[in-house]
Amino acid sequence: MPPHVFIALRLSKWEKEIVEEVLGSLAEIDYLKDPPDPYRGIEVAEAVIAFRLPNEAIEKARKLKFVQSP
Repeated sequence: MPPHVFIALRLSKWEKEIVEEVLGSLAEIDYLKDPPDPYRGIEVAEAVIAFRLPNEAIEKARKLKFVQSP
């Protein structure tokens, strides 16, 4: 079974709906909830998404460079 990938995001209500809709078709979303949440250290996030990806996708993601845009 592939490992969990956790993403903590600050999202508005409509953004959460979009993320859930898009990721729901690509990966299994195990958790999407407003705080308080049981995952220590990320309580400040408005949305926490835990999903599973194939190991090949995780390996490809390690090679990505992330750029924050305004």
